Amino acid sequence: MTSPLASSPCHPLRLLRQNISASLSFWIRKEIAFFDVTRTGEILSRLSEDTQIIKNAATTNVSEAMKNLATALMGLSFMFATSWKLTLLALAVVPVISVAVCKFRHLLRELSHKIQTAAAVASSIADVFLFHQTNIRR
Repeated sequence: MTSPLASSPCHPLRLLRQNISASLSFWIRKEIAFFDVTRTGEILSRLSEDTQIIKNAATTNVSEAMKNLATALMGLSFMFATSWKLTLLALAVVPVISVAVCKFRHLLRELSHKIQTAAAVASSIADVFLFHQTNIRR
């Protein structure tokens, strides 16, 4: 039985179901020729990595975001209580730091994609090696 909130468009479980469904639909709707060229290991590696990313986003990242938001609000309230002028000066630096964080996040996303591609290639090579090993033994 699902909760009434699970039917709302922004509920995390609904979003998780939609993401998983979209990911599986992406692979199912591929042309047959794609599966002739692409190794099984590569597809499995990408699916497992995507599943892990979705799992982390649904659990760890949400709880970390809530904890960080509470810490920031408490810190800002103490800062304003101590010196509102100094707090406003400190907050003036936030846009510069935000730009740097966005650029760093973009770099990490690119590196993550490269790592996922390398893992898929390694899995594909292992798949070919194991396939040849089993055929040699027969």
